[in-house]
Amino acid sequence: MRRARVRPAVLLVLAVASLLAFRLTGGPNTSADTSTSRPPEGVGQLAGEFRDGLRSHPADPTALRQLAQLISLEDRERGLAALSELAAAYPSDATVHSDLARAWYAAGDRARALAEARLALALDPSMPEALLLRGRLLASGEHPRIGQAERDWLRVVQVAPGTREAREAGELLRLYDGR
Repeated sequence: MRRARVRPAVLLVLAVASLLAFRLTGGPNTSADTSTSRPPEGVGQLAGEFRDGLRSHPADPTALRQLAQLISLEDRERGLAALSELAAAYPSDATVHSDLARAWYAAGDRARALAEARLALALDPSMPEALLLRGRLLASGEHPRIGQAERDWLRVVQVAPGTREAREAGELLRLYDGR
């Protein structure tokens, strides 16, 4: 009997889906309080799976992005490290840079968040997530650049009408109107 060969990317997607299902259901512990439940393998196992997946360098880094985001849920520092490694491995992937920008923003590092958002937009000038974040960063910085932020938010509304990002950009435009 011939054995089917499963590609590493497929295994990584299955692992991410399994871990997400585990986290969403609270795992085998079905008690009402799942706030402290974790996969038994923990964040170290996730990081190991991420490194293994990164070594296989799949053509599409989506599963690796999802795994890095799971790591971030458990450990911000390891998540930032995973996303940074991913950005280094996939320097021309705008979505990876946008994810890293949001992670730096969540960690409070505005300079790195802005740098990564700019990288994402250099690769994909119409990426709604990166436009929205860059606008937020420009509007709320030490020296606010409201006009440039408003241009980013208007672009979001134009390129992604009806999306969550467009609704948020519209709210920010109304909030900053006249400043």
